[in-house]
Amino acid sequence: MIRDTPSSGVPMGAGHPTYLPGLDGIRAVAVLAVVAYHLDLSWMPGGFLGVDTFMVLSGFLITRLLLREVSSTSTVDIRAFWVRRAKRLLPASLVLILTTVVVSTLLFEPTQLGGVRLDALSAIGYVANWRFVFVSQSYFDLFAEPSPFRHLWSLAIEEQFYLLWPLVVFSLRKRMRALVAVTAAALAASALLMATSVGSGDPSRAYYGTDTRAQTLLVGCLAAMLLQRRPLRQSTARPAALIAALLTIAAFATIGDDQLWMYRGGFLLFAVVAAVFVTSVAATPGLGATRRDGVATTGAGRRPVLLHLPLALAGDRLRHRGAARGASAGRPDRSSRAHVHARLAVVPLRRSADPSA
Repeated sequence: MIRDTPSSGVPMGAGHPTYLPGLDGIRAVAVLAVVAYHLDLSWMPGGFLGVDTFMVLSGFLITRLLLREVSSTSTVDIRAFWVRRAKRLLPASLVLILTTVVVSTLLFEPTQLGGVRLDALSAIGYVANWRFVFVSQSYFDLFAEPSPFRHLWSLAIEEQFYLLWPLVVFSLRKRMRALVAVTAAALAASALLMATSVGSGDPSRAYYGTDTRAQTLLVGCLAAMLLQRRPLRQSTARPAALIAALLTIAAFATIGDDQLWMYRGGFLLFAVVAAVFVTSVAATPGLGATRRDGVATTGAGRRPVLLHLPLALAGDRLRHRGAARGASAGRPDRSSRAHVHARLAVVPLRRSADPSA
C-alpha cells in the first residue's frame, strides 16, 4: 500500500494532489543549462544534460501520479491518462509547430522546405527523434544548420514513454515488486544498449534513440517507486539535496558533449544524481510537497526550451540577411551570434498545471 508520509517524505497516498515547489528550481536551472548549451557558451559545456534532468523529472512525476491512482482506485484509467496528456501538450505543440512552419517558409530556401515539412510531420506524430536518426541529423554539430524542430526530439521520446508506461504500471499494479524488477531490468538493458551502440563516430543515434534514452526516464520511475516504499527522512534529504545540487551544477559546467565515456555509463550516473536531487528536494520541508488549490503543479515546464531554438534560428537567418545587405552596401557586420541569442535566455518561466510538462 502506498503510504502518506507528509513528515518524512513525499506524500504519495491518495487524496488531493500536491504541489512540489522545490522542483521549480531544478527545472529553472535545467532550462537555463539547455539554453546556455545552444548558445554555445563556454562556461556551460554540459548544458545538454538539462534535457536529462527533464527526463528524470518526467519519469518521477508521472510514476508518482500513476502510483497515487493505483493507491486510491486499485487501477489506472489509461484512456483518461492519455486524454489528459493530449489536452495539456498537443495545443501548445501544434501552435509551435505551425508557427515554425510559417516562419520557415519565409526564411528558408525553397530547396530546404521539403525537409522542414517532413520534420514538422514527424514532430506532430511525436517521432521526431527517429526522423533525425534516419536522416543523420547530428545533435552535436554546431556548424551544421539544424532543423528548426530538432529541439522536439526529447519531447517525442517522452510522448512515446507516456503511451507505453501506463500500460506497464496497469499490468503490474498488483505486483509492486515485479514492477520494480521490470523497471530495473529495462533500465539496465537501455544503458547496455547505449554503451554498445557507440563507436568512434558521431553518437547522435545513441543520443536520439528511444531505446537508448529510456534509461533516463526509467531512473526517475524507479526513484518514485523506491521513495514510495521508503520515504526519505528530513535529516537525510537536506544534505543529499545539497550534494546532488553541487554535482549537477558541476556536470553542467565541466562535461563536454564529445566525451564518449558518457555513453558508457555516464548518462546513467548523471540520471542517478538527478534522481537523488529530485527525490531529496521533494522530501525537504519548504521545498517539498505542500497543498495548493488541489492541483498538482510543478512550475516552469519546457516552454522556454521549446521556443528558444526556432527563435534563435530565425534570428540567425535575419542576421545573415542583414549582414549580406550590409556587405553589399560596404558596411561591416557588427552583429554576433551571442548578441542575437542573448535575449532568449530570459524567456519567462511559466507555471504549468501539467505535472510532466
